[in-house]
Amino acid sequence: YYGYTETLSENVYAEYTPSLRRITLNPFFYNDLNFLKAAYEDDIHKNHHPPGTNYRANIPHEFGHAVEDYYGINNKAIVRKLFEQEHAGIYPHYTRKLANEWVRRDLSVYAMDGHFDDFISESFAEYSNSDHPRYLCKLVFNYVLKRRGES
Repeated sequence: YYGYTETLSENVYAEYTPSLRRITLNPFFYNDLNFLKAAYEDDIHKNHHPPGTNYRANIPHEFGHAVEDYYGINNKAIVRKLFEQEHAGIYPHYTRKLANEWVRRDLSVYAMDGHFDDFISESFAEYSNSDHPRYLCKLVFNYVLKRRGES
């Protein structure tokens, strides 16, 4: 869908609306492709979105939210599970601070904001849009696909 919703603001490229199961593209950005590209590129330089991606990552990012919604996936629980799996024997226990650093460094700032609300969606964005997706996004993507298959 291309247009505005009640929650879509000028700082959001697109959004997924669970009640409608719809992805909405924000005309503020999509009316001017050069503006969209420049804004997204600026976000990458700030590590706000994964390096190696471009503005086309917005759609798979929102699709990641749709997958979370459809399968009832809890981002925060997956961060903890994967952190503990990947850091077994390195850290004595999980802490939010350690997880924040891990996700910020190996995925993006946006993926760790809030309660890791965009952890899976940023992983989907990088996995589908980067020529060289990094280990963490592959780990998340494969975990979600495996979990989905078990549902």
